[in-house]
Amino acid sequence: MYGNYDVEFDDDDDDEADNRPTVLVTDAESEMGQILVLQLILQRQRVRVLVSDVNAAKVGFGPYVEPFEGDCGDEFALVDALKGVKMIICCGQVRKLPAVASQVRGIEHLVLLSATGTTTEAPEEGFGLLGGLSSAAAERKLLRSKKREFKVAGGRVPYTIVRVGKYDRKAEGKALRFQQGDSTTGTISRDDAAKVCIQAVLGLRPSKGLAFEVVADDVAGSTSMEEIEAQLLTLKEEWSKEL
Repeated sequence: MYGNYDVEFDDDDDDEADNRPTVLVTDAESEMGQILVLQLILQRQRVRVLVSDVNAAKVGFGPYVEPFEGDCGDEFALVDALKGVKMIICCGQVRKLPAVASQVRGIEHLVLLSATGTTTEAPEEGFGLLGGLSSAAAERKLLRSKKREFKVAGGRVPYTIVRVGKYDRKAEGKALRFQQGDSTTGTISRDDAAKVCIQAVLGLRPSKGLAFEVVADDVAGSTSMEEIEAQLLTLKEEWSKEL
């Protein structure tokens, strides 16, 4: 289920991480959740994860995360997991998360991973060998749920909605294109989607809410974290002018 996260840090790195805010990643056992957690670990962030199997998370992620058992539908598990958390990245089911997070003190920002075309594209479906939705199609269908966005926007925690294109490994290494309006289509790698979510949760402080779309451009050349940060700040300023 989990990758091999064998990472070594110096003692000074540990001291620095102790002073950083804690980020909670929900659905951390999913493929996208694991990528988010790994990138946060590599950035020496304090990471807390919400998982169904704490022991498996301890083995898979090692000492670099603090696992809590439960999911976003479990109010009591959420209350425990959110104590002391400053920021949240939700990459799966939303359920009770916005309501509970609104009641917990100290939470400054919630980033929701969503999908482009939430309000514009016709639904897409893919089927597995046994007739049900394929895992990729099911994930895409979940990310494109309007209800997820409505629930987050209806909470009291400042939020950012990151709508990404379809996942495609071939999009890796391409420049990223940001815009607002939910009218863009395209693809993006999972790694790049994770980078944008992490930069959003760490670098943005929206007064209430922000939403934008990001896909890979046809231009070769990856987009650095500094460039992503600059793009996000520009989007935030443009969003504020429209409100």
